[in-house]
Amino acid sequence: MPRKTYEVEKLVSYVNGFCAAKGGSQDARQALMGMLEDVLRSTGNYGGFRYLVQEELSEIDLPGIHWDGNNPDFVNTDGTRVRYLGFAQN
Repeated sequence: MPRKTYEVEKLVSYVNGFCAAKGGSQDARQALMGMLEDVLRSTGNYGGFRYLVQEELSEIDLPGIHWDGNNPDFVNTDGTRVRYLGFAQN
């Protein structure tokens, strides 16, 4: 009989890797983010996300946020460059 479950933690890891990977499509990242957020919320595991900074991405990719330690800046950024924080703390 085929397995009917999948570990949510593996899905979080996959989407995090996809969102940080060099190049790629914003549309594809947005689709995966939407699916993951639905899974996390419906299973009670949504713990939020943070935007990726330039140092976590290739030089050619826009970061999710420009951060100097004090002030966030969203000018010339890509909102699909994120990292999900995992599971909600119960």
